[in-house]
Amino acid sequence: MNRPLAYGVLIGCLTAIATMASAVETQTWPWNDKAPVDPALALLTRVDTLKVAITELKTPTLGISVEAQAPTTGFSEVKLTPRIGSQTDGVFAFDVRGRRPQEAAAQALTPVTIDVAYPDAPLGNVAVVEVYAKETCKAYSLKDKTEVACTMNPGSQQAP
Repeated sequence: MNRPLAYGVLIGCLTAIATMASAVETQTWPWNDKAPVDPALALLTRVDTLKVAITELKTPTLGISVEAQAPTTGFSEVKLTPRIGSQTDGVFAFDVRGRRPQEAAAQALTPVTIDVAYPDAPLGNVAVVEVYAKETCKAYSLKDKTEVACTMNPGSQQAP
């Protein structure tokens, strides 16, 4: 194998590994971060799937994976934002939100995926994770390891 080809293969492999490693975004547990939710982030249309798991990498980490639908193409900064409410009941609820596109876009549901890891989540206090959109909600019980009913109605608690 000649050297330029070997270097190209090595660079390609390293790029693929870096891409896979960065696919899950590590974030601060939202209830520890006192910054308000960006009011420019709009509630997405639908939550299709929710997967929640505790992984044992370096430290126990709460991983959340969401497949949702944005109302148009071009949504950016898609993320989970905390819902207002008491966390003493063990239910941690999120809205799935994103920034609307700058340019007008045709109304067409567009799939988006969020994969996030929370290494500082209070795992002993998290019993249920709920994710809300305008039309639907998904909830998962860590205790029972199964999907459960949401405790609130779909839709926004806050504008827009």
